[in-house]
Amino acid sequence: MGIGSFPAKITKTCKAAFVRMIGGIKSHRIAVLALCMALAALLLIYTMVKPGNREAAGDTGSEARFVQEDFFLPDEPDFVPEVLLEKDPKNTWTEEDTRPFWTDPMEGNAEAWRRRIDEEIDKMLEPVP
Repeated sequence: MGIGSFPAKITKTCKAAFVRMIGGIKSHRIAVLALCMALAALLLIYTMVKPGNREAAGDTGSEARFVQEDFFLPDEPDFVPEVLLEKDPKNTWTEEDTRPFWTDPMEGNAEAWRRRIDEEIDKMLEPVP
């Protein structure tokens, strides 16, 4: 066990560590992919926001910077009512409230409906003595 076996031990240890690392990547694919994407996003953000890199080159970077209005909706003026995502439920409905949603089934076709209803009643009452 001399100095000559030291490089072989290092090689063997590095190989074992590499195999364990590859096995870990294969078994935790989603976590590794998410980590890589997060690191790429952080690197992208850092390169766009890094202070001093544009000023040193004499470029103000106005065309490379984000305009807040492009990504966010402007504040609503004070005189506009707030947006309601849901309505308050009504406990009772008036006839005027229901008129746009109601169509009378007997209107115009009353005789056909009565005939159909009578047929259904006759079918139901046939087996009754």
